[in-house]
Amino acid sequence: MVLDTPRELMGLVPVGRFDDLKVAQEHALVVLAMGGDCLVTVEEEGGFLVFGEEERREKILEEFRMYADEQEERPRAEVVRVFGSGLEVGLLWVVILFFVFTRQLEVDGFTGRYLHDADAVREGGEWWRA
Repeated sequence: MVLDTPRELMGLVPVGRFDDLKVAQEHALVVLAMGGDCLVTVEEEGGFLVFGEEERREKILEEFRMYADEQEERPRAEVVRVFGSGLEVGLLWVVILFFVFTRQLEVDGFTGRYLHDADAVREGGEWWRA
C-alpha cells in the first residue's frame, strides 16, 4: 500500500528508532495494542522508524519503557537437550529376545542351563544365573 499523504497530515510523529526490523515491528505491535495508529518506515541511513500518534506520544514512550522492563524480567528459555528415541536399543532387545526364543526351540537343555537357579548360584558358583 502506497501512502500519498505526508506523515505530518496523518498526525504521526516518530516515537522510536531501531536498528532491527523485528524489534521495530514488536514496538509497532505495542502501539497497536494500545489502540493507536502506527507506521514503520526504513531510514536512508539503515534503520527503522516507528511513528505513532502525536497526542499519544508520551503514553507510547511510557509503554515502550514498560515493554523493555518486561522483556528484561522475562525468564529465558532453557536449552532443551534432544535425546534419541531409543529405537536402536529397542531393536537390539527384539533381536536378543528372538535369538533366545529360537534357541529354546532348537537346543535341548538351553532353558535349564540358563534359568535362574538360586542353588546353582550359591553352591555351584554359577554367577551368570543371577
